[in-house]
Amino acid sequence: MRLTLLLAPLIKFHCAVLAVDTLKSAIRLYEEQHGLVKELVVDEHLIRSRLRRVLHPNWGKDIITLRMVKGFKLKDGVIELDLVFKKDDPFKDHVLEELDEKLGHLPGYKLKLNIREADKLVNLRLEQERLQNE
Repeated sequence: MRLTLLLAPLIKFHCAVLAVDTLKSAIRLYEEQHGLVKELVVDEHLIRSRLRRVLHPNWGKDIITLRMVKGFKLKDGVIELDLVFKKDDPFKDHVLEELDEKLGHLPGYKLKLNIREADKLVNLRLEQERLQNE
């Protein structure tokens, strides 16, 4: 009983932080799409930050953590992403829409996606542990 009372406020705090973060992201996106942002520095940090906000609905984790982003380049006004999806991923279109929302409307930049499909996604951490144990 006592543990439940302590956890409830933490969960509410976590949800409140997520809600505020979502509102800030929505306002920033609106400002970018309507040309209200005076100066936006597009660099690796911004790209990574935006990619960490693209969640895969099935696993509830971002596409960086899931190792779905194999790399990206930022050159001559083009953001080029190399992605891997599980073959027949029912949420592929949703993830692609999120990517377009987060990166497709940056002023002066176009988004280019290189998509590859795999039979299964390998968790890199598990693969690293396996290699260390050999």
